Amino acid sequence: MSKMILLFLILPLSFSGIRAQNYYQLETKLDKIQMEFSIPGVSIAVVRGNKVVYEFNSGLLDLTKQDSVSNETVYPIASATKTFTAMGIGILLDQGKLNLQDPIVKFLPWFKLNDDYVTKNITIRDLLSHRSGLSSEGLIYMGSGFDRSETVKRLRDMPISNFRSSFAYSNILYNALGLIIEQVSGLSWEDFIQINVLDALDMQNSTSDFERPTTSNTVTPHRFIDYENGQIKSASESFPQSNAPAGGIRSTSSDMSEYIKLLLNNGIVNLDTIVQPGTIKEFWEPHIRSWDYWTREGSFSAYGLGWFLTDYATKRIMFHPGGGGGVTSLISLMPSEDIGVVVLTNLDSWSVFAFTNTIYDHFLKLEPYDWIEIIKPQEENPDDLAKWYSEFKNGRIESTVPTLDLVEYCGTFRHKTFGDVTIELVNNVLILKRGKYISDLSHWHYDTFKSIMRNKKVGFDTITFYIGSDGTVDELMIWDRKEFFKVRETSSRAGHN
Repeated sequence: MSKMILLFLILPLSFSGIRAQNYYQLETKLDKIQMEFSIPGVSIAVVRGNKVVYEFNSGLLDLTKQDSVSNETVYPIASATKTFTAMGIGILLDQGKLNLQDPIVKFLPWFKLNDDYVTKNITIRDLLSHRSGLSSEGLIYMGSGFDRSETVKRLRDMPISNFRSSFAYSNILYNALGLIIEQVSGLSWEDFIQINVLDALDMQNSTSDFERPTTSNTVTPHRFIDYENGQIKSASESFPQSNAPAGGIRSTSSDMSEYIKLLLNNGIVNLDTIVQPGTIKEFWEPHIRSWDYWTREGSFSAYGLGWFLTDYATKRIMFHPGGGGGVTSLISLMPSEDIGVVVLTNLDSWSVFAFTNTIYDHFLKLEPYDWIEIIKPQEENPDDLAKWYSEFKNGRIESTVPTLDLVEYCGTFRHKTFGDVTIELVNNVLILKRGKYISDLSHWHYDTFKSIMRNKKVGFDTITFYIGSDGTVDELMIWDRKEFFKVRETSSRAGHN
């Protein structure tokens, strides 16, 4: 979609729920950020003290429809969910039911990593602060169909390095924290967070249960997945229920403002203490050097317990972004100024930092930075995506054919960590199945096939089959991962079945 068309769609719908004369310049800047980053819909709430002092709701639930977003619009908050899982651990800590230094095996005796020392000694504190040393593990949970405990069990063969000495962001280890909450509380993670946090804060339109039906006032995720034309398209929500403790909460800007009020008020709401002030303070202490994000005159970047930490114009902030699958969120707090911001969008985009930093500049009365100019160059550019796709197509070797008849590519292919992929032949078309995901395969060149998801909402991939010395398919590569070996009734290849 061209910028002009998106501008036409968005600007007439832009409004502020809490409008004042001195917010005009701010709102103009927020409108410009939305336009420059091509954000279909955005909802923002700014809390100061115990009040929402500014709201900005602009754009559409879905680019194919005309329904506007509001402060009651439901968005997946993705990895900002980790702050809620951390709070759940904090609640149980305050109740004396666990300790941050407790080893994981105390609660999950079956827990195992590929390093015996780490297995025995890794603690709740280590998991909360992402200092396990685990490598990337996305293929374990994305589309695999594994349940929550199985995703954690599958970590047993993943490489580990620099335990407690480097930052290693892990979604699955937050699943382990969710399982600990379940083990200690006797409730599912979903029920524990719903009862003890969401319901306790009267977050009426928020849910921790990914399978709970959504309302009509729920955004559609969007991504730059029309590579050929460099356009934004609606996307399927790809975060699995099994990974809910890492990214499964859905909420609204209005509800999230209640969460911010709790945090700014040291864990107290309506004279009720949800979590002790000392616990919040400890969760906001640096534990490991982390990634750098966009800030102003920042002197450090760290991760605490469920929170990223840095400073903004010499003032300490705690924040957590969430993204992937067509949405991006950011919750950010500046306790010294008694201010908090939540930004929810329905596009994969770093724009959430441009929105938030612009708001901080306004409320702190700072000379404004051009956050569009600073952040936008780091975005995926639609023109670059179209160029990449053109180069991808030009790399196709024409007039080649598969080595074997299509039926010979069928079977189950198993990776010892990532599980099974099944290839079937239906009406002379190869079909790939993995968990809930189904893709149609079309020949690309030689023994490589282009894979298109049935819902056509998560882009595409290529699948390459490898022929063994016996002339049959032995292995496939998917998502740039090899070692998916064909399962045979009898096999001499140890460890491949």
